[in-house]
Amino acid sequence: MPKSFISILLIFNGIINFSFGQILTENAIQNLRSSIIDVQLDSTYRNGNWATLDTILRDKKLVLLGEVNHGVREIFVARNDLIQHLHQALGFEVILFECGLGEQAYVDLHRERLSPKTMTRSLFGVWHTEAFQELAGYIKQHQIPTSGFDVQQSGGGGFYKLLEELATTHALDTMLFHDLEIRFNQLKRQLYDRKINYDSIAPSKQQLVADYQVFQSEIKQLNIPKNNKSYLLIQRTIDNRVYFLDYMGAFFKHKDYHKRWADRDSMMAGNIHWLVNTIYPDKKIIIVAHNYHIAKHNEKESVMGAFLQEKYADEMYAIGIFSGPGKHTNNRHWPIEMEKPDSKRLDIQHIIKNQNARVGFLPISKKQISQNPWLNKKIVVNNSFIDLVRGDQVILAKQYDGIILIDQTSIPKFLN
Repeated sequence: MPKSFISILLIFNGIINFSFGQILTENAIQNLRSSIIDVQLDSTYRNGNWATLDTILRDKKLVLLGEVNHGVREIFVARNDLIQHLHQALGFEVILFECGLGEQAYVDLHRERLSPKTMTRSLFGVWHTEAFQELAGYIKQHQIPTSGFDVQQSGGGGFYKLLEELATTHALDTMLFHDLEIRFNQLKRQLYDRKINYDSIAPSKQQLVADYQVFQSEIKQLNIPKNNKSYLLIQRTIDNRVYFLDYMGAFFKHKDYHKRWADRDSMMAGNIHWLVNTIYPDKKIIIVAHNYHIAKHNEKESVMGAFLQEKYADEMYAIGIFSGPGKHTNNRHWPIEMEKPDSKRLDIQHIIKNQNARVGFLPISKKQISQNPWLNKKIVVNNSFIDLVRGDQVILAKQYDGIILIDQTSIPKFLN
């Protein structure tokens, strides 16, 4: 081979090495590896040594556990393992899910007679997986209280069943609540339809809100202790139904997607605050949701974690969870290949690749930021929802108190 050609190859190789070296230098890699806590999960992503997190999480009231998107098996399984540790070792007694408040209320009140598979039906379809069935089995075995906190309605029809029980017990007109929920579902579909003229459904929306409020008043007249859990959850869910109709109706007028998403996250934070103070006072609580929602900061959007941070400050701890290469599923269960790491900008995939652990935990503190300054700079996070302007970068130190990094991504197994 001619010397001139060898020289060109050496120069080109040097440019490539320099380019990637600038993304994550050898010194940065060493700092990462000396900082990361290997939680030593086995090849199934279970049976980890989470005890190294105990000092950080022991005194927290709320621990928020995220996911980079709603379709990664390894995240689901590893997070289940952490949830079990938080329950067994640190006394966390309640789990809140990103799903409908009323739908999950039915599961919580009747978990003794429901199968783990049936329990998952209250969740959104993206979580109808074997991993969540395993978690439901653990919840059932240990009788762990659960709740949803989403203002959006999720699956399983649980709220309708709660209303049916209420009507049967107190001899209410079953057609009244039956009609309310049917009308809500019809109107909900219309509110998501961009082709609908709002003026054509506004009277129906206003009448439904009024009828829900009349129904609430009737329930208040019943001989039910006002601290009854089912009663409280039914009343709060009706509040959620009305709030959903109001903010979605307002969206038809202002067409501001940022406000629409902020309204949802604001109500989710409000539901959590209500649950903490009304249903589960003095309990240590785990919150499971997308990384977007649990973040304490977002440059473009108003998010649930930021609302909670205002109330709970150092009492809460938000952990963003990210995963490496492979395939995940979207909200319709379609398989998607994880994007390759960015070749010009620092990417979370570069961090995961170089952490030298199957699953690593990195607490974000002043010491860690000093040792790993990339924590306080913008980093690319693809394969996730960042904001409504299709952003692909976050500052991890602003968004989370710690991060969990998982080496690979695969498609979860969905239940039939």
